[in-house]
Amino acid sequence: MFMYLAKTRGTYEKVKPAMVKNILNDHIVGGKPFKKAASKEDYYTTLEKQTRVALAHGARSTPKILMTIFKSVAMNL
Repeated sequence: MFMYLAKTRGTYEKVKPAMVKNILNDHIVGGKPFKKAASKEDYYTTLEKQTRVALAHGARSTPKILMTIFKSVAMNL
């Protein structure tokens, strides 16, 4: 079993296959996030403000089901 404890928290967006090697070398090996694909500074702040909804069958949800959920969440804001 191998566990890696990162020194810096990092989330990457819009990662292309060609970027993976750079992310591994810069962040995992070098300890510094790969800036080209790293999320913006406020990523986690924005994420914490969001209401999360988990669906049991998310891939099979219909637009009607999703609208019902969104309306329900909006009413509770």
